[in-house]
Amino acid sequence: MINRARLVLVAAVFAACGTGQSAEDQPSLPTVEIAAPTDGATVGAPVELTLTVTHLELRPAGTDEPNTGHHHMFINRDIVAEGEIIPAEEGVVHLGAAQTFHVFESLEPGTYTVIAVLGDHQHARIRGAKTDTVRFTVDAP
Repeated sequence: MINRARLVLVAAVFAACGTGQSAEDQPSLPTVEIAAPTDGATVGAPVELTLTVTHLELRPAGTDEPNTGHHHMFINRDIVAEGEIIPAEEGVVHLGAAQTFHVFESLEPGTYTVIAVLGDHQHARIRGAKTDTVRFTVDAP
């Protein structure tokens, strides 16, 4: 019969080891980053927002290939849950042609929060993909 203390010790060792894969062996999650403007910046209009992505190939909306998607931005609003369709409505910008930047031509002076998310070929928010948030102020002309 196995000693209870020994069983607890073995379970703790396995738990500490996780899956047995190193960080390099585990698949990396898609990640979007807002490269510009920087968080906390004060900018003039028009505002060009630049995006980067890792661990995902950018493709136009409708392209149904593994590990692909495109950018979306939520401006001054909450994002949808993972797996939900990203709406085509005010406060949401779809970069459906796989663009990596967007120019906001008509932002009024004030503060803005932009959250970048990745969507799949059907505009559903990609599960597990990391988002990025930037806050900036548009200066009066």
